Amino acid sequence: MLRRAFLPGRTGAIPRSQQKAGVALQCLVRHALEAPLPALARLSVHQRMILGWGKLRRLYLVYLRPEYVRRSLARRVGDCNRTGACCRLMFTCPLLDERTVPVLCSIHESKPAVCRIFPIDERDLRDRDLVMPGKSCGFSFIPETQTGATVGPRPEDHSVIADRTAGRRL
Repeated sequence: MLRRAFLPGRTGAIPRSQQKAGVALQCLVRHALEAPLPALARLSVHQRMILGWGKLRRLYLVYLRPEYVRRSLARRVGDCNRTGACCRLMFTCPLLDERTVPVLCSIHESKPAVCRIFPIDERDLRDRDLVMPGKSCGFSFIPETQTGATVGPRPEDHSVIADRTAGRRL
């Protein structure tokens, strides 16, 4: 029987329920150590930095550049293959249910905007391919030259900015 002598102010035997929890934790740790490395652990520091920048970029685009997102999503074609790669960028999303085939998001109906509209542009597909290069994404993007739509700032955006900054020192 285990004793609590190592805990300050505690003596006596550890209750059986806590012993079972301790054994379960040991099994979980042992399983985690024997399991293959997650996709992120196999990436270089440079690749991890790319994924981190991608997370920040998508957050910025969704909440501060909605017009860019709308124009870019207009060029997106295809459907989700439900590989779960987008849910493993930087870390595995705790809401990803990997027990189902194909994988499912446990809050699919109410997931955040950043998740709902992934991938925003080609850069997101490159980020996704770092994590799971063996499985292809069902989405792709029509090149800007074929659609005639510009994804970057439009010329009229520059005139609005120029009007707002007229007479100011930058």
